[in-house]
Amino acid sequence: MNGKERANSDFKSFKLIDFFAILFLLSLAVYSFNLFRLDLFQSLDARNDEPVGNVIIKNNIVQRRFSDRVIWDRLFVSSPVYSGDLIRVAELSDATLELGENRIDLNENTLVRIHSAKDSESSIQIELLELTEGAISLVAAEDIVVNVAGRFLQASSGTVLNVSTGDEGTTIQVSEGSAVFIRSEQVREITSGGILALDEGGAELTDRAVVILSPISNARYLKVEPEPRLVNFSWNRVHFENSDALLLTIASDRNFTQFIRSIGNLYDRAQVSFDAGQWYWRLSLEGKVLGEGRFTVTEAAPPSLITPAAGSVFHYQTDPPNIHFQWLEIEGASSYIMEAALAGTGGAPDFENPHISRQLTASSFVYPGIEPGTWYWRGKTGFSSLF
Repeated sequence: MNGKERANSDFKSFKLIDFFAILFLLSLAVYSFNLFRLDLFQSLDARNDEPVGNVIIKNNIVQRRFSDRVIWDRLFVSSPVYSGDLIRVAELSDATLELGENRIDLNENTLVRIHSAKDSESSIQIELLELTEGAISLVAAEDIVVNVAGRFLQASSGTVLNVSTGDEGTTIQVSEGSAVFIRSEQVREITSGGILALDEGGAELTDRAVVILSPISNARYLKVEPEPRLVNFSWNRVHFENSDALLLTIASDRNFTQFIRSIGNLYDRAQVSFDAGQWYWRLSLEGKVLGEGRFTVTEAAPPSLITPAAGSVFHYQTDPPNIHFQWLEIEGASSYIMEAALAGTGGAPDFENPHISRQLTASSFVYPGIEPGTWYWRGKTGFSSLF
């Protein structure tokens, strides 16, 4: 074979290999596009379904995956959730599920699936999927079922409980109300202040433990006075000796590197005052942490008023003016109440019966055609889920 024939042969061989490589890549691209198309249409179709609740992002990374979907969505602030959705909370993250009137706090490294079970005693089920760790805190306003590795926990209305699972087993603590734990044909009721701890094989543990009654998980307290807010800590002791004394440690960071205070020789309660901020606490015995949590103290100062400024004068000839009321937003506020009242005969405003009263989520509104006179106005701040 001469040089020209060898070159033609190599060229044909190269073209054949190149053709199959291009064909493979095109097939892969078409397959990937089809998966994306199906996933996109499924996302769009899900928007036509009735959501069963909302997921609210509290910190960092929280993702959602629709039932039978391929792609995880990165969620922001507040998003609707649907039956069959998977919700995944990353490390150093947390979120809150609002399902009807029920509130479920999802701690870091937690994966749950939401089920709408209309044919069962409870309309909603939360499935806590097995990971290396995971925890939820539930405040039930209506009956709800938690599925933990095929074991069912039925919580009735008014129940507050915590469920944690991991390599060392599962722990269920009931702070208020009652719950029924169902495993195979065994039924166990856990009442307020009770705990059920199981090892990885399902055997019940009888180690010393505490059931936290107050503060509940991720509680938020309103500070209405200039003085620090008093927070009550209380817990139920399980399998303790009477002489066992507990240590309460409080810090301003989750790693407890910035220690604020430690209170020892505690039995089952304590009272501590806090300024506004986010606080972490843990309860320990002989160096072993038996309970921990986090809560927020929010300053309830009224919003700073922007317009109309004090002493403002509005002139008009025919039609009364429209007045633009505006104030500074306050972090964590769920609503604002704006009130305006005319000066009475003595010159003081009658805020007992204000002429204008509006509850708003925005930090401004326009009142049309305000009548002549001397007006006073003020704002109040509203917060949800506060104690």
